[in-house]
Amino acid sequence: MKVEVSCRHIVLPEAIKEYARQKAQRLVRYYDRIQEIKVILNADGGGTKCELVVDVAGSHNFVAEAGGKDVREVIDAAVDKLQVQLKRHKERRHSHSSEGRRKGLRLNRTPDANRGDKRPLRGSCPEDPASGSERRPVFRRTQE
Repeated sequence: MKVEVSCRHIVLPEAIKEYARQKAQRLVRYYDRIQEIKVILNADGGGTKCELVVDVAGSHNFVAEAGGKDVREVIDAAVDKLQVQLKRHKERRHSHSSEGRRKGLRLNRTPDANRGDKRPLRGSCPEDPASGSERRPVFRRTQE
């Protein structure tokens, strides 16, 4: 993954640039399909403005901006905003699978023992005189 740090209208020490690189590289923890990150630091009036642009494979670019007096706080705020965006994007991307497959649930033909009422299900016991000669299947969701 490529991290590019650039400064506009401001000269920053190499330590600040390295700090920005390290913070930007941590974004891979939240979404692994990141291809490139651009960190743009800009002098804005009396403070500093940080813009982060993240290029993600198979999706649009994510952008976060933050401004303030302290350069490190501005970088941290922008990275935090991008963390939220990437987490939300990953959740949306993975939540489109069906609920049953995601949670490992399947339909079972046995009655659920944890029902709210204590009455036996009709047709669930062979000894039940009310069940008659035929047994009706009862469909309940159970976990494997």
